[in-house]
Amino acid sequence: MASKPTLFFTWPSTLLPLFLFLFPLLIESRPIPQAPHQAFQFIKKLEGSQKGQTIIGLHHLKQYLEKFGYLPHHSNTETKRIYDDDSFDDLLESAIKSYQHNFHLNITGKIDAATAEQMMIPRCGVPDIVNGKSGKGRHLGSTQLHQVSHYAFFQNEPKWPPSKTQLTYGFYPGNLVFDIQTLRSICANAFSKWQAVTHFTFQEIEDVNNADLKIGFFSGDHGDGVPFDGRGGTLGHSFEPTVGWTHFDSDERWAMNPPSPEFFDIESVAVHEFGHLLGLAHSSDPNAIMFPSLRGGQRKGSQKCETIKGLHQLKQYLEKFGYLPHQHSNTYTQTKGIEDDDSFDDLLESAIKLYQQNFNLNITGKIDAATAEQMMIPRCGVPDVVNGKSVMGPYLLGSTHLHPISNDSFFPDASTWSPDLNNYLTYGFSSRLKTSLDYEKIESIFASAFAR
Repeated sequence: MASKPTLFFTWPSTLLPLFLFLFPLLIESRPIPQAPHQAFQFIKKLEGSQKGQTIIGLHHLKQYLEKFGYLPHHSNTETKRIYDDDSFDDLLESAIKSYQHNFHLNITGKIDAATAEQMMIPRCGVPDIVNGKSGKGRHLGSTQLHQVSHYAFFQNEPKWPPSKTQLTYGFYPGNLVFDIQTLRSICANAFSKWQAVTHFTFQEIEDVNNADLKIGFFSGDHGDGVPFDGRGGTLGHSFEPTVGWTHFDSDERWAMNPPSPEFFDIESVAVHEFGHLLGLAHSSDPNAIMFPSLRGGQRKGSQKCETIKGLHQLKQYLEKFGYLPHQHSNTYTQTKGIEDDDSFDDLLESAIKLYQQNFNLNITGKIDAATAEQMMIPRCGVPDVVNGKSVMGPYLLGSTHLHPISNDSFFPDASTWSPDLNNYLTYGFSSRLKTSLDYEKIESIFASAFAR
């Protein structure tokens, strides 16, 4: 019988720029039992423990730290005996210090209040440390997906073959927390975020056995060697390229746009787990999508109030065409130039909505695929918005030709030529005119254009 793949990865640390598509649609997972089990709550009873003590339950903490890579995996009877021991020894102190370092806590080697609180937060089941090496990196401001070059990868950097750029995915039947159509939509959204910033494309197929990526919901021991632990513990786990498995714990209370801390946002967890499928490791930035822990009710991946490398260029684009105020007349951008600002704030969201309205796009306030495509089309350099007022006329069906001026929009204040000109205007060409066309051709083109 073939051995099962181990839960081991090499992780990237920060990726992608924008492109996030979330629905504010709430879907509860299923009927809610009255007393949900909290898998990591045992740690609360160990708060205050330190080296030299023997406390009932410390062996569970050792098993926790072993599971996430901070203590060596027990490969023999002697090591297993150590992890069944309730003594706070040097090995445990060292493991706790490593954990505190990765999560940017005070490095005390003790189970202080902050360490216990962090350890009790539900999280991904993929280890933070593999073979003694942490894949976690610190990435300030990385609340969004970024280009893959910014991420940490699993140890030995397992990758999909270079020729494998389209990855197929499918769903295991049975035990689905959501109906299949909802689950398909959730996963399509999650994959689209990685597709926007990597060279991969993703396609769903019906035959899960032949899919590159296999997705399912499972409970307890489900045959992959890494059993789930019930509510409030491990939310899900994934296996590195080219194994391609993502498993979610069906015992958790899942929702889209969670209404309370009792629910976990399925799309946030899916985006995280799919990052592992591409070979990405955990990040130590608490705002990053690849940070291992996720609180109930928390969502990640929304664009607003996030920092993404390159967003300042989008702001410059929108400023150029009038959707953002000119930087020299804006108090904020006087102190911090627009070229230095990569935050997705309220002002940017409002500008995008106005752009989408002007171009008859869905008004989402996000850089969705249709908006990005429209923005990349070459265009006239005259602003669409002047002094905060749109000067774009309404869309007229069939208006592919010129129509009477009364149907057009004018610049603010309706600037016009002087009546003294008697509707007679002259034009000419600059002596510095540079073009591949000969002069006679240019004359003909402009004469035709003015004649219209």
